[in-house]
Amino acid sequence: MRRLKMLLASWLGIMGLTLIFLLPRASADSIAYFLNIPNSALSPVTGPYGMVSVNRTDSTHATIMFTSFSGFLFQDGASAAVNVHATSVTVNNLTGNNLGSPHSAPSLTSIFNTTGSQVDGFGNYNLVINDSDSFTNATNIIIFGLTNSSGSWVSASDVLTNIMSAAAHIGVCNVGCTAFSLPIEGFARTNDAVVSPEPATVLLVGTLLSGLGFFGRKKFIATLRN
Repeated sequence: MRRLKMLLASWLGIMGLTLIFLLPRASADSIAYFLNIPNSALSPVTGPYGMVSVNRTDSTHATIMFTSFSGFLFQDGASAAVNVHATSVTVNNLTGNNLGSPHSAPSLTSIFNTTGSQVDGFGNYNLVINDSDSFTNATNIIIFGLTNSSGSWVSASDVLTNIMSAAAHIGVCNVGCTAFSLPIEGFARTNDAVVSPEPATVLLVGTLLSGLGFFGRKKFIATLRN
């Protein structure tokens, strides 16, 4: 019986590890990029300046969120820019957050151009979000949805291109962001990426460890009794 339990525990471990590698990817996944590479104008201020998160809800839909870190705001003129991995895409639900007085709700517009629009110091991006005002409408969060009408995305990391995925126009603000610390402002782009683990994989690993722990506990109790 003891040998049977050990064989069963070993089999469970092997099968669990096999499923981890063979399990299909979940239909929704996410990835986050740091805005930490400044252009020359922004380089006097140390980053990271914010984060760009990509949440793929299915093969043709994704939500992008730009979030600035403390002391920084997204301002007018290429406020947020991404290189979308698609030749035809629709932007929807474009919104921005604000910090209250002296800020008012940002007025945002989007431009998708397959030939790309220049973002200072970093080349062309095919989707650019513009804010209409330098400070009053500056924002700390920009969110928009994407619909891919030219193909599909297999994962969150496939939604944006691998090179120069995103960039933003960064304004350095004072405590409470009641004013910009002019003339320090510039652009930052993404570099490092952090992948969020998929819920199905986490659940499988948890189940595997629980199963192995159960058999280990039974073995330990049997040893004490003997």
